[in-house]
Amino acid sequence: MGYNFDKLKGKMMKKTLLIILSCGTFGVANADSFQDFNNNAFLQYGNVYVNQNQAGQAQEWSVGANVQTKNNIWINAIATGMPNNDSLAVSLPGYNTTLGGSTYGQFLATAKAGYAFQFGNGSSNGFQVIPYATYTYGTSLGAINQYYGLGVKPEYRFGSSLKISLDMTAYDATQAGGGAGLQPATVNPTFWGQTNNGYIQDFRYTINPEVQYDIAKTILLGVGYSYDNSFNQQQTTMNGAGNSTLYAKIGYLF
Repeated sequence: MGYNFDKLKGKMMKKTLLIILSCGTFGVANADSFQDFNNNAFLQYGNVYVNQNQAGQAQEWSVGANVQTKNNIWINAIATGMPNNDSLAVSLPGYNTTLGGSTYGQFLATAKAGYAFQFGNGSSNGFQVIPYATYTYGTSLGAINQYYGLGVKPEYRFGSSLKISLDMTAYDATQAGGGAGLQPATVNPTFWGQTNNGYIQDFRYTINPEVQYDIAKTILLGVGYSYDNSFNQQQTTMNGAGNSTLYAKIGYLF
């Protein structure tokens, strides 16, 4: 009997241990639900409608990555290149059509860092809000761009595969120099409609809804829309309709 009792006791302990481990695994899965979405690397293509297509269109390619740690520190980094578009540029005041320019009319690298506050993060859905600071550095045909901003990004997760977000940023955009040959600042679509070819500064905002779909927690698919405009409409010589961008992305979740 003693042997049987010890054997039974051993089985009960094993079952209890399995239950504890299962519960622990379930708890970790809940806590890491947004981490499953927000640890990724991606390639993105966008079509920019400059001044709501009144100044033509431009195409941009981006590579980027997102990281959200287990203690909910959130980091985003993205590098974007916009090929030199003569059909767009020749419509800009003062643009020299003989200017060879660089391979890319614009190249910008942006970093965002913040903290994710989570609310109601259950097994089937979850909600979090990420306030963050952002900095951008790059060039527009040789002119130096620097943007400094603050933003907030609420995200809502549906089950294990779908996430929607709304990224909202207010930022101070600056450009030093008019680029190669002192071209106007307006070679940068951000400042389209301005004729200043020296230092320029503009306080702006961006609104960016996005839908992300994950396949087997491995492949990321996403589509989004971004609207960018100036808080000060007098900064532009045109009607200041703002720039819209439609984009799609594909990536890998890690």
